[in-house]
Amino acid sequence: MMWRFLRAQVDVFTAGILLAAALGILLPCSGVWAEGFSVLTHAAIVLLFFLYGVKLSTASVRDGLLHWRLQLVVAGFTFVFFTVALACMLILMFQGLDLNTAIGSSISAIGNCGPGLGLTGPAFTWAELPDLSKWVLSFTMLIGRLEIFTVIILFSSYYWRK
Repeated sequence: MMWRFLRAQVDVFTAGILLAAALGILLPCSGVWAEGFSVLTHAAIVLLFFLYGVKLSTASVRDGLLHWRLQLVVAGFTFVFFTVALACMLILMFQGLDLNTAIGSSISAIGNCGPGLGLTGPAFTWAELPDLSKWVLSFTMLIGRLEIFTVIILFSSYYWRK
C-alpha cells in the first residue's frame, strides 16, 4: 500500500498549496513582512484565477455564455436571497437588536444552517428576542426552507390564474 502512495504522481499545484499552508502555520510573519506577504498573497490569488481561466477552452467558455437562462436563474436566486436576508436583518435591527445578532440570525434563518451570532449564538436561544423578531425569523426560515422561487411562485397572480 505504501508503494502505491509513493508511485502516485504528485500534483505540483496541490503540493505547493500544502507547502504554503504549512509554512504559514509554522513561520507566521508580522510587521512589514506581513504587509509584503499580503500583497504577494493577493497577486497569487489573481494569478491563480487567471491561470485556471486560461486552461478553459474557448468552446467551453462560449458554451457557458450561451446558457443565459441558467445564468439568469442563478443571478435571480442570488438577488432574491440577499434581498430577503437584508430585509430580515433590517427588521431585526429596527427591533433593537445589535448588528451581529441581526446578521447572524437572518442568515441562519434563511439558510436553515444552525446557530447565528450574538444573542442567537450557540449558547443562546430565541427566548430573548422580541415577539415580532421571532415571527420575522420564522417567516424567513419558511422562505429558505421552501426555496425562494417556490415562495415567489405561490405569491404570484399568474400561478393562481391557471
